[in-house]
Amino acid sequence: MAFFRIFGSRCGALLPRVTSDDHVTGGQADFIPPVSAMSKGDSGYLASINRNCSSALASWRKRATNARPFLSALLPSHLSLLARPAHCDEHPMVPEQQQQAQPPSPFDLLVFENLTREFKNVITQDNYDGFRLEADRQLTNNLQLSHSLFLGTLMSEVGYLYQIGTNYASSDGNCLAMGKIGLDGMLTARVFAKQGEYEFKASGNSFLRYDNRNAYEAGVDYMGRGWTASIKGAWQGTWILNAAYTQQILPSLTLGSELTYIVANGTSIGAIAARYVTGEHIFTGQWSRQPNFKSMDYSLKDTDTAKLQYVRRVNERLALATELEVTPATRESALRVGWDYLFRHARVQGNIDSAGRIAMQAQDYSGFGISGCIDYWNNIYRFGFMMHLLPPVPDQKHEQETVI
Repeated sequence: MAFFRIFGSRCGALLPRVTSDDHVTGGQADFIPPVSAMSKGDSGYLASINRNCSSALASWRKRATNARPFLSALLPSHLSLLARPAHCDEHPMVPEQQQQAQPPSPFDLLVFENLTREFKNVITQDNYDGFRLEADRQLTNNLQLSHSLFLGTLMSEVGYLYQIGTNYASSDGNCLAMGKIGLDGMLTARVFAKQGEYEFKASGNSFLRYDNRNAYEAGVDYMGRGWTASIKGAWQGTWILNAAYTQQILPSLTLGSELTYIVANGTSIGAIAARYVTGEHIFTGQWSRQPNFKSMDYSLKDTDTAKLQYVRRVNERLALATELEVTPATRESALRVGWDYLFRHARVQGNIDSAGRIAMQAQDYSGFGISGCIDYWNNIYRFGFMMHLLPPVPDQKHEQETVI
């Protein structure tokens, strides 16, 4: 009997304290002692042990909720995560600084030249031929030096080309500037600045060998509340003036118009456009009237041209785009189809048009890229490879693997 006294006292000391309501909900039915296993003499000791164990078990069951496993009720709060069941459909927690930037919303207010923004992102490619080497060096946090080397390219008469330039970006991103000069005597410069609701843009291409190929352009955009206005002036041997206006009727519907005037011959080009967004579908259309520059006397007859673009964002990685261009006066039409696929560490673009031209470009984010362009009707075949040496990120810390 002494053994049962000691055992009962030890169990009572080790078990948690039992409240009064535990006896009500715990129920001695949780543990039914076998009658044949006890005698009349020691039934009191065993009954005491039974009551203590049953009450403690009921108390533990009260602490464990339906959403938590039973084992988590036995562990401290800071160790309860170890007992949480794992599910294969759970998404890993990604730190906020490692999450990729979200693409711009298709419902944004846009200026006239950006109404077809998604279509341009899919179709536009930087095709090159031969071997292309790009190397960047970070001078300061805002200034970067770039080198470009082209070998076996048709961009230069001698088959090679070297360019050096600088890129500047302010810390807040409101000012961007770049300049580049090459062995062929071409000087390129671009400047972008944002001040409040105004955006200022300027660009220039100057050829030291051929003055008649110089071109300069400057403009300002204003972003109002539901509307935009743009004014632009360019010099390409003659003055070219441009003005545009867009109005966002609905978040999904935007209308705009544009007028371009050429001072040299007094001709003008007018255009109206519309943009409609519904879900993952983006529709844009443009109708323009301009002189028929293919004829000798283009000032006597104007031609109308209609363009329709459609972009479908299939998912976060794949985007499809198509464009149909029709000129009724000359009975000409053109059809173009393009795609853009984003891998985890690469981007692949391609397009094909009804003129027999096929272009493709693949760019790896680590710096390697390939490009190809085929024009069957003009018998042009161009292929190129590129290596881009990126500067290391300042104060980059290497991740350390922890083995538990």
